Amino acid sequence: MSMKKVRRKPERLKAKLPSTLTVTYYQRLAAHCLAVLDELAAVIPRLEETSPTRASRRHRNIPLAFLGTAIDSVEQIPQLQFMKRLDVHRGRGTLQLMEAFRPIRDKVAAFDRDLVNVIDARRSSLAIEALGTYAVAKSLARDCNDAALLACVDHMQRDLGRRGRRKKK
Repeated sequence: MSMKKVRRKPERLKAKLPSTLTVTYYQRLAAHCLAVLDELAAVIPRLEETSPTRASRRHRNIPLAFLGTAIDSVEQIPQLQFMKRLDVHRGRGTLQLMEAFRPIRDKVAAFDRDLVNVIDARRSSLAIEALGTYAVAKSLARDCNDAALLACVDHMQRDLGRRGRRKKK
Protein backbone atom coordinates (compact mmCIF):
# COMPACT_ATOMS: atom_id res chain seq x y z
CA MET A 1 0.00 0.00 0.00
CA SER A 2 1.55 3.28 -1.05
CA MET A 3 1.38 6.35 1.10
CA LYS A 4 0.48 9.44 -0.88
CA LYS A 5 0.47 12.91 0.53
CA VAL A 6 -2.92 14.48 0.21
CA ARG A 7 -2.84 18.21 -0.35
CA ARG A 8 -5.83 20.20 0.67
CA LYS A 9 -6.82 22.86 -1.78
CA PRO A 10 -7.19 26.25 -0.13
CA GLU A 11 -10.66 27.66 -0.09
CA ARG A 12 -10.08 30.60 -2.39
CA LEU A 13 -13.34 32.36 -1.86
CA LYS A 14 -13.23 32.32 1.93
CA ALA A 15 -10.74 34.93 3.10
CA LYS A 16 -9.99 34.96 6.79
CA LEU A 17 -11.37 37.84 8.77
CA PRO A 18 -9.94 38.89 12.11
CA SER A 19 -11.74 37.59 15.15
CA THR A 20 -13.11 40.96 16.24
CA LEU A 21 -16.63 41.41 17.44
CA THR A 22 -17.52 43.82 14.66
CA VAL A 23 -16.44 43.20 11.09
CA THR A 24 -15.74 46.59 9.56
CA TYR A 25 -16.38 47.73 6.02
CA TYR A 26 -12.65 47.76 5.29
CA GLN A 27 -12.20 44.23 6.65
CA ARG A 28 -14.97 42.99 4.33
CA LEU A 29 -13.46 44.91 1.40
CA ALA A 30 -9.97 43.51 2.11
CA ALA A 31 -11.37 39.98 2.43
CA HIS A 32 -13.08 40.34 -0.94
CA CYS A 33 -9.87 41.65 -2.56
CA LEU A 34 -7.87 38.75 -1.10
CA ALA A 35 -10.39 36.27 -2.48
CA VAL A 36 -10.13 37.86 -5.93
CA LEU A 37 -6.32 37.75 -5.75
CA ASP A 38 -6.38 34.09 -4.70
CA GLU A 39 -8.65 33.31 -7.64
CA LEU A 40 -6.28 35.16 -9.99
CA ALA A 41 -3.23 33.39 -8.56
CA ALA A 42 -4.86 30.01 -9.21
CA VAL A 43 -5.06 30.81 -12.93
CA ILE A 44 -1.39 31.78 -13.39
CA PRO A 45 0.74 28.82 -14.48
CA ARG A 46 3.35 27.69 -12.00
CA LEU A 47 6.31 26.17 -13.76
CA GLU A 48 8.40 25.61 -10.67
CA GLU A 49 7.51 25.90 -7.01
CA THR A 50 10.84 27.39 -5.95
CA SER A 51 11.80 30.61 -4.29
CA PRO A 52 14.31 32.87 -6.01
CA THR A 53 17.89 31.83 -5.34
CA ARG A 54 20.99 33.94 -5.50
CA ALA A 55 21.73 32.53 -8.97
CA SER A 56 18.23 33.26 -10.28
CA ARG A 57 18.42 36.85 -9.00
CA ARG A 58 21.79 37.26 -10.69
CA HIS A 59 20.44 36.01 -14.02
CA ARG A 60 17.40 38.30 -14.11
CA ASN A 61 19.45 40.98 -15.86
CA ILE A 62 20.35 38.85 -18.89
CA PRO A 63 18.83 40.72 -21.88
CA LEU A 64 15.75 39.23 -23.50
CA ALA A 65 17.35 39.65 -26.93
CA PHE A 66 20.19 37.35 -25.82
CA LEU A 67 17.72 34.74 -24.56
CA GLY A 68 15.83 34.78 -27.86
CA THR A 69 19.06 34.54 -29.84
CA ALA A 70 20.21 31.57 -27.76
CA ILE A 71 16.92 29.77 -28.45
CA ASP A 72 17.18 30.52 -32.18
CA SER A 73 20.78 29.28 -32.22
CA VAL A 74 19.88 25.97 -30.61
CA GLU A 75 17.02 25.53 -33.10
CA GLN A 76 19.31 26.13 -36.08
CA ILE A 77 22.53 24.33 -35.11
CA PRO A 78 22.41 20.54 -34.64
CA GLN A 79 25.56 20.47 -32.46
CA LEU A 80 23.87 22.75 -29.93
CA GLN A 81 20.72 20.62 -30.00
CA PHE A 82 22.84 17.54 -29.30
CA MET A 83 24.38 19.16 -26.18
CA LYS A 84 20.88 19.50 -24.65
CA ARG A 85 21.81 22.54 -22.55
CA LEU A 86 18.68 24.50 -23.51
CA ASP A 87 15.12 23.23 -23.94
CA VAL A 88 13.86 25.22 -26.93
CA HIS A 89 10.17 24.51 -26.30
CA ARG A 90 10.41 25.50 -22.64
CA GLY A 91 12.53 28.56 -23.51
CA ARG A 92 9.97 29.83 -26.03
CA GLY A 93 7.21 29.22 -23.50
CA THR A 94 9.11 31.23 -20.89
CA LEU A 95 9.59 34.17 -23.27
CA GLN A 96 5.89 34.04 -24.19
CA LEU A 97 4.90 33.96 -20.50
CA MET A 98 7.15 36.94 -19.75
CA GLU A 99 5.77 38.94 -22.67
CA ALA A 100 2.14 38.11 -21.92
CA PHE A 101 2.30 38.77 -18.18
CA ARG A 102 4.48 41.92 -18.22
CA PRO A 103 1.43 44.25 -18.42
CA ILE A 104 -0.16 42.41 -15.49
CA ARG A 105 3.05 42.66 -13.48
CA ASP A 106 3.25 46.40 -14.23
CA LYS A 107 -0.39 46.94 -13.28
CA VAL A 108 0.02 45.01 -10.00
CA ALA A 109 3.15 47.05 -9.18
CA ALA A 110 1.25 50.29 -9.88
CA PHE A 111 -1.65 49.07 -7.73
CA ASP A 112 0.82 48.27 -4.92
CA ARG A 113 2.31 51.79 -5.12
CA ASP A 114 -1.17 53.34 -5.09
CA LEU A 115 -2.26 51.21 -2.13
CA VAL A 116 0.88 52.12 -0.16
CA ASN A 117 0.31 55.82 -0.94
CA VAL A 118 -3.35 55.68 0.15
CA ILE A 119 -2.48 53.91 3.41
CA ASP A 120 0.42 56.28 4.13
CA ALA A 121 -1.67 59.38 3.37
CA ARG A 122 -4.56 58.20 5.56
CA ARG A 123 -2.16 57.32 8.39
CA SER A 124 -0.43 60.69 8.10
CA SER A 125 -3.74 62.53 8.19
CA LEU A 126 -4.84 60.55 11.24
CA ALA A 127 -1.48 61.18 12.93
CA ILE A 128 -1.82 64.94 12.39
CA GLU A 129 -5.30 64.90 13.90
CA ALA A 130 -4.20 62.69 16.83
CA LEU A 131 -1.17 64.88 17.61
CA GLY A 132 -3.41 67.97 17.48
CA THR A 133 -5.86 66.30 19.86
CA TYR A 134 -2.98 65.37 22.17
CA ALA A 135 -1.72 68.98 22.17
CA VAL A 136 -5.21 70.30 23.00
CA ALA A 137 -5.69 67.68 25.71
CA LYS A 138 -2.32 68.59 27.31
CA SER A 139 -3.25 72.26 27.22
CA LEU A 140 -6.64 71.59 28.82
CA ALA A 141 -5.07 69.30 31.43
CA ARG A 142 -2.74 72.09 32.57
CA ASP A 143 -5.70 74.38 33.28
CA CYS A 144 -8.06 71.97 35.05
CA ASN A 145 -7.94 68.99 37.38
CA ASP A 146 -10.20 66.62 35.45
CA ALA A 147 -9.08 63.09 36.34
CA ALA A 148 -10.43 61.56 33.13
CA LEU A 149 -8.64 64.14 30.99
CA LEU A 150 -5.37 63.65 32.91
CA ALA A 151 -5.68 59.88 32.45
CA CYS A 152 -6.25 60.30 28.71
CA VAL A 153 -3.20 62.55 28.41
CA ASP A 154 -1.11 60.01 30.34
CA HIS A 155 -2.32 57.17 28.10
CA MET A 156 -1.66 59.14 24.91
CA GLN A 157 1.81 60.11 26.20
CA ARG A 158 2.57 56.47 27.05
CA ASP A 159 1.39 55.20 23.66
CA LEU A 160 3.15 57.95 21.73
CA GLY A 161 6.42 56.70 23.19
CA ARG A 162 8.20 60.00 23.17
CA ARG A 163 10.08 61.05 26.24
CA GLY A 164 10.06 64.76 25.52
CA ARG A 165 12.89 66.97 24.34
CA ARG A 166 16.42 65.92 25.10
CA LYS A 167 18.37 68.09 27.45
CA LYS A 168 21.40 69.85 25.99
CA LYS A 169 24.69 69.00 27.60
